[in-house]
Amino acid sequence: MRKIAVGLILALTLAVAKAGEASGVLVGSVTMADGRPVKSGRVVAISLSGKRLVWHSATIAADGKYRFGALPAGDYVIHLLRNGSSEKQARGGLEGEIKRSLEAMFGDAATVAALAAIPDLQHRVTVKAGVVAQHDIRRPTYVSVSGRVRSGADGVEGVEISLVRLKSDGKPGWSIRRSRRTDDAGFFEFPSMEPGDYMIVCWLDSRKLLCGQTRISPDKPNTLTVKLGCFGLRIRLLDANGRVMTRFRVFVRHASERYVGTDCVADFTGEDDSLMLSNLPAGRYVIQAFVNDATARGVVVLGPSSRLPTATLKLVATGTLAIRVRDTAGNPVEHVPILVMHPSFKPNFGRYTDRSGEVRLVLTAQEWLVGLRSETNPFLWRGKPKRVRLSADETTSVVLRVP
Repeated sequence: MRKIAVGLILALTLAVAKAGEASGVLVGSVTMADGRPVKSGRVVAISLSGKRLVWHSATIAADGKYRFGALPAGDYVIHLLRNGSSEKQARGGLEGEIKRSLEAMFGDAATVAALAAIPDLQHRVTVKAGVVAQHDIRRPTYVSVSGRVRSGADGVEGVEISLVRLKSDGKPGWSIRRSRRTDDAGFFEFPSMEPGDYMIVCWLDSRKLLCGQTRISPDKPNTLTVKLGCFGLRIRLLDANGRVMTRFRVFVRHASERYVGTDCVADFTGEDDSLMLSNLPAGRYVIQAFVNDATARGVVVLGPSSRLPTATLKLVATGTLAIRVRDTAGNPVEHVPILVMHPSFKPNFGRYTDRSGEVRLVLTAQEWLVGLRSETNPFLWRGKPKRVRLSADETTSVVLRVP
């Protein structure tokens, strides 16, 4: 028994000694931009060894010094928490505060794999076993950057603005990368950015609209205005067989549905194979083309490009629906409201019978609900509707009875 106890003590002693050899000490100081010591706060050492974000924290003393007494050997990112208020710590504790601070600094790169892949990562340090390493931090002055993305006189909604810090050689680095999306009026704001030179990139629906450079100053308001200009659009319509249509009506609307001034309705008749529109602000547009009651729909993004964008729309196969309304004696009934609706309840077509008690509609070759429309609610039936299936290039008749 005594030999076993001695063996266990020896094994534990060796394990402790081995653990001590596998760790090191990291010390340093935190100062303001003018050299004065930062008298409070936290410094976080984030390990780059594993797959998850694992960190160790140390408190900044009154003289601006910090110390990690036993860090496992490996590579670390040394990160200074910007805020240490009790309110922020209450929302998720220290872990929540660290995650918010990392997201504010690194954006999408706030993961172990992304951080480790950044070649010019600031405050990266290697801790070696049994060695005291030193790493000093100078806290930069953070400033607010705001602005607006415009096309003509209007703001552009939904544009993603990315600011990427430029290195000393003028090439983009990823030690600081922030992204924001414009609101419905085209405005954006970065609440805390480190001064310096940045590359600014604008994206809309995964398409790069603009790329340029800007300088963020520490001693004056930083306001950015991104102008995208106005652009042209070519619209080409094909029938169900792929033949070019030279007679159609088109409706173009900004996808936000807020810019009523950019709505465009045009009738196209000509020998050319497409309709040309100009002076449209940048952004995402919904296009609908009409031939009688048959429609085609598409989406296009307008922005700086070397080529004129062409939206090619194709009509789906259509059939003709002939609706006849009769009274109980079999006589035609004039001016009766008719409701034709897709089984998914969109879109709907409201029509009135003519003098002969008939309505003829050219609709997509699919299943439709057909019935008399309520006189009080245009989206409700009067009685039970009939289910009718249209075939391509054929006329389908249906008779409705007025009670």
